[in-house]
Amino acid sequence: MLIDFCGFTFNGIHSSELNITRVSSGSRYNENLGAVFQDKTAQVEGGDGTLFWNSYYSNKPFSFQIAYDSLTEAQLRKLRQVFCAKAMGELILDETPYKAYTVKVQAPVQLSYLCFDDVNKNRVYKGEGTISLIAYYPYAKSVHKFLNEFNDYFYSNKYEWADASGLARVKGLYDGTGEDIKLYNPGDLVTDWQAFYTMTSGGCALTTITLSDDAGHTMGHMAFSSISRKNNNDAYLRLNSRTELIEGYDSNKVPTGTLYNEFFIAGEFFKIPLGESNFESNTACAEIKYNYLYY
Repeated sequence: MLIDFCGFTFNGIHSSELNITRVSSGSRYNENLGAVFQDKTAQVEGGDGTLFWNSYYSNKPFSFQIAYDSLTEAQLRKLRQVFCAKAMGELILDETPYKAYTVKVQAPVQLSYLCFDDVNKNRVYKGEGTISLIAYYPYAKSVHKFLNEFNDYFYSNKYEWADASGLARVKGLYDGTGEDIKLYNPGDLVTDWQAFYTMTSGGCALTTITLSDDAGHTMGHMAFSSISRKNNNDAYLRLNSRTELIEGYDSNKVPTGTLYNEFFIAGEFFKIPLGESNFESNTACAEIKYNYLYY
C-alpha cells in the first residue's frame, strides 16, 4: 500500500524495496507547484522597458530527503545501482500516483550515516540522505486514465487524490472506436493524440476529421485527398499530432517507414482540449491514443 509523502517509485522500483523513507526537511515538506520556466523578452531599443513575448517551461527538478534505519550492504549496493548516473525512468509519488514524470538522476545520491552490526554481525547503516532527480520534459503523464484501473487495495489512498486527478470513474463511452468518438481530457494542458485507420489494398477511406465540443462548435478540422496505399505491408494509417506525420503501420502496428503526408490537403493538426470533446471522421477510427498531462 502507498503511504502519502513517505514513498515514491522510480523506474519501477518502490522506495520501500530499498528500505528508505522519504522525510521532510525539518518540520515541513517543500514543493514547487510548477516547473522551472524562462521568459522570452527583448529590451526596448531607444526607450524604457522590456517587451515580453512568452514563457516556456524548461525542466522540473526533484530533491528528496530520505532516512533509513537498517540499510544492509545489499540494499546499499542496490541503491547505487538504481540511482546510477545514467538511470532514467518514471517517477511516481505515493501521494499523486495518477501521474508520472520521466526523470533521470541529476546528482549522485548523498548519504550521511552511522554503521552498526546487527545481531548476526552484518553491517547495517542508519542515517539520512538526499536524492536529486530532474524531469527534462516538465509535465507528468497519466499513469491510468480511469479510476477503476487503480487497484483499491494497493492504492488505498485513492479517494484522497481522486478529485484532484479529475479522472472519470470508468471508461464508459470515452475513447471508443468508430466514426464518432467521445474524448475526455481532465489534465492541466491540451494534449497530443495518435489515431489509427484501417488500410486496405485500395488505400484508406479517410477524407475528413473534425473535432467539436458538445454544442457542435468546430474546434479542429483536417481534410485529405483520396489516400492510395504505397506499401503492401501497410495495414493501418497513423496520424500523430505531435510530429505532424501521417505514417503507414503494419498489422502489428509497427511503423513501415512509409509517409502519407502528401494526401493531407487542408486544415491543421490540432490538440485535444480540456474537458469533453468529439472526434469525428468520415470513416471508422480503429484506435485513438492520448495521455493526460499534469503540471
